[in-house]
Amino acid sequence: MTSAIRAVVNICSRIMVIVPLFGLYVAMNGTAALALESGDAGFGWQWVRRHPFVIQAATVDPNTWDIAKYVDTGITVLQWDPTNPWTTPPPEYANMPWHAYANNGAPSLPGQTGWLVGDEPSYLAMREKYAKIVQRLRQQPAERQKIIYTTALGNNANTTNWYGDGSNPSYTYDQYLDDFISIIKPDVLFFDNYPFSSDGKTSDTYLENLMVIRAKAKANNLPYWGWLQAYRNISESDNRFNVYTHLTTGFTGLSYWTYDYAASSRNGMIDNKGDPTPRYSIIKRTNAEVAILGRSLRFLTSTDARFLPGRHTALSGTAENTTPVGLTNWSAGAGGDPHVQDVSVDSGQPGYTQNGMLGLFTDDDDNHYFMLTNLNHAQGLSAAEGSLSFTMTFDEQVKSIWLLNRTTGEVQEITLSNHVLNWSLPGGTGDLFKYDNGNFVGLVP
Repeated sequence: MTSAIRAVVNICSRIMVIVPLFGLYVAMNGTAALALESGDAGFGWQWVRRHPFVIQAATVDPNTWDIAKYVDTGITVLQWDPTNPWTTPPPEYANMPWHAYANNGAPSLPGQTGWLVGDEPSYLAMREKYAKIVQRLRQQPAERQKIIYTTALGNNANTTNWYGDGSNPSYTYDQYLDDFISIIKPDVLFFDNYPFSSDGKTSDTYLENLMVIRAKAKANNLPYWGWLQAYRNISESDNRFNVYTHLTTGFTGLSYWTYDYAASSRNGMIDNKGDPTPRYSIIKRTNAEVAILGRSLRFLTSTDARFLPGRHTALSGTAENTTPVGLTNWSAGAGGDPHVQDVSVDSGQPGYTQNGMLGLFTDDDDNHYFMLTNLNHAQGLSAAEGSLSFTMTFDEQVKSIWLLNRTTGEVQEITLSNHVLNWSLPGGTGDLFKYDNGNFVGLVP
């Protein structure tokens, strides 16, 4: 969405008329009444800005369903699966927004704000099944203000998965995403890539996939969301790495696979008896931070995301860590940032995972923000154990910067010494900063 259209989405005027502007009908009576509907260009961004930052978790086992325990994880959107034993949220949760799966054009349910249409379509299934369900939903007036989307496969699948059979061996992931967007026409580009394997390794294609999704979504004026991994023996630093790499690259919605037990992936946040696994409390803490930062992030435009290499031990002393495929090392001026002159990772003990990332953002008024993120993570590693320090040097105009505290929600002014920020971050974790003043977009004054 262009900054001009985004500004219109958020304007409040005192003029008591209705005028068309950029394809929107804006009621100038103190609120914005938009004519955008699901399927229209820009509707996804309109929806994202009008709703809480999306944190979901798939629920697939009716035998262990406990909505109070589910909501306690910090999710902001209930996700209804066809196997669940309920069709509307219980009264005490009636005000929570929620999304439902639509595999065959299921009827709308009260309190619903979105539809998740099936899962991981191949090219051969897109037109014959998924696009038809989406079209059927959009033909119903009651569904036109709901966000409608499905899940794209990740780049860790293969040509047969992307195409649907082995008849087109030259079919690429790039073609798959183009077809996914043009045929299904989702309101948000949603994808999955679960990076952590049982041996503790992290997929080499994961960060590349984030950047590919980011580029495709931006090229098609779509917000972008991602699935997160809540199964296998992931650590606190793993979970934070999974979450904050999405946030640092501009994602505005997250969903966990899975809240409960699933045959394909075993235990999630709870086990097959309904008891919390170690991941339950880890994810709960991270989700609380996402909900705070998401208040502002859903109004920001990602302008770039750059890699900050640490160092590892080598025969000659230490050597710079290799840049992951799909990322580019930070350089001055990246993302249009006007102030950063230098940034480095100050790892106490060199290692291949002791790296960082810098996400760069602007708001509609061209104010600049950045998210500094510690990429250090490993199986069995706590966030505290994975802590890294960073040094950022700014130009002479920057004497202080502002932080949106991810645990308290407060805005804090950070006074710099000689225009330098020395900052420590837990493993896998990021912090959101702003220049000029503490007026973070999206926060209520």
